[in-house]
Amino acid sequence: MKRVLCVWLPEFPIQRLHVEQPKLKAIPTVLYQESGNRAQVVLSSPAAKCYGIRPGMPLAEAQALRESAAFLSNAPEADLLELQALACLCQRYSPIVGIETVCDTHCLLLDIAGCTHLFGGESGLSRLLVIDLAERGYFAHVATANTIGAAWAIARFGHRTGSDRRLRSLPVEALRISDKLVSQLREFDLRTIGQLQALP
Repeated sequence: MKRVLCVWLPEFPIQRLHVEQPKLKAIPTVLYQESGNRAQVVLSSPAAKCYGIRPGMPLAEAQALRESAAFLSNAPEADLLELQALACLCQRYSPIVGIETVCDTHCLLLDIAGCTHLFGGESGLSRLLVIDLAERGYFAHVATANTIGAAWAIARFGHRTGSDRRLRSLPVEALRISDKLVSQLREFDLRTIGQLQALP
């Protein structure tokens, strides 16, 4: 049976910066992207969110809310390089490791079928991997399921292990669909995967 372990690294670009520049951990951190003559926030740390700084906000507005925050240009190329380095690290747990960045969510995907007995089962492997990442300064959520989509959904929105019942309780965003489609579904009060499954 195929078993996929998904490792979700919340707010990975900010985590990467905090690993590279530990002094930033004590400062609200904001990443922005320039497009033409406009600049807007693409990601903000929990500390920055406390001041009302949110993705999509114009950079000037964010700076007005908290001048002392660290405002840094978004660097997706550097994020990808670091994610690739972490994928190489994870090869000690599985020979097959992939990278996924769907919906701006940074994940590592491991095919762990036939590997778990070497680490004390799925829970043992997951625990060791999380500890390994933590020693390098990264915080992760992990989940195991029979498919990539289910593992991704549970790691991002669920609680570690997957079952059909648990998947049905997850929000429709867990299907990795566009924000526009999520909004359209909510107009019909369709908010969970279970509600969609019940439709004809």
